[in-house]
Amino acid sequence: MTARLTIDRILCPTDFSESAARALRLAVGLARWWGARVTVLHVVAPSLSTTAGLPSLAPFDEAALRAQAEEDLATFVAPVLHEPVTVEKKLRLGDPAREIQAVAKGAGLLVMGTHGRSGFEHLMLGSVTETLLRRAPCPVITVSGAPRPTTRRTLFKRVLCAADLGEGSEEVIAFALAMAEESEAEVILLHVIEGLPDAGTTARVGLPVPDSERLQVDLRSFALDRLRETVPDEVRALCPIREEVAEGGPAREILRVATEGQADLIVMGAHSRGPLGRAFFGSTSNQVVRESRCPVLTVRGAPRVRAQAGPEAVTRGAAAAPKVS
Repeated sequence: MTARLTIDRILCPTDFSESAARALRLAVGLARWWGARVTVLHVVAPSLSTTAGLPSLAPFDEAALRAQAEEDLATFVAPVLHEPVTVEKKLRLGDPAREIQAVAKGAGLLVMGTHGRSGFEHLMLGSVTETLLRRAPCPVITVSGAPRPTTRRTLFKRVLCAADLGEGSEEVIAFALAMAEESEAEVILLHVIEGLPDAGTTARVGLPVPDSERLQVDLRSFALDRLRETVPDEVRALCPIREEVAEGGPAREILRVATEGQADLIVMGAHSRGPLGRAFFGSTSNQVVRESRCPVLTVRGAPRVRAQAGPEAVTRGAAAAPKVS
């Protein structure tokens, strides 16, 4: 009996941008695979001045904003209504990050774009996406470029899991393996060792010169052993697994390996603590989310799995009447 990842509801926030439309297409593909329903959420936010705690210069017409948002939301979901997936619309008023976080409490997965329609990508990523990556109660998939389409037989072909081997990394790896096991995808388990100080650097600050070459060998060996230990034998029997240790800047190496390995999905953790990594989320995750050509799944906590009698116990892509509520 094997454990299977179960996701019953997928939340897809939208600002009606092209990035959000790409996220919706991926959310529907994932929902079709798991037999989940999709909640498409739009948050009507007050003006920037009101949000900042300053008096608004223009009157706030809530009724008019709601009416326009309802019309835009109907137009936004129209292209996916032919899919055999239950889609529900939800409209809320308030701070986008806070409202999305509240609705996400009942979801198994949050799928969202990273580039807002305003064109100020750094504001979208900093104020909304990054907040949700840190605080969302469920795993978050961010979509920047156009993801490869899912099919009835394939969820993802190649999954890259970036593990810092610190606290929480086992849950991240478990989620990546669960995603891969769904469609017997290839998995690359990657750990990045940041560069050690050279002799010139240590001499300038009066520190003894380390045997950096030996230390690098030891760190690589230790990291590879740790990566191998995290993969159960039964998973190796189902999915091709490859462990890899790289050296350099974590974000740069993750993006490089993802590109060279033609990854369909990058999986990484929301936080990092431990002897092998620094604060992994901050600049590393920000850069990976911003620059990745494929979706990035950020994991918080352990995946929800359920026992199944076998790989055919769950019908993938089960047909269901399209529904919008």
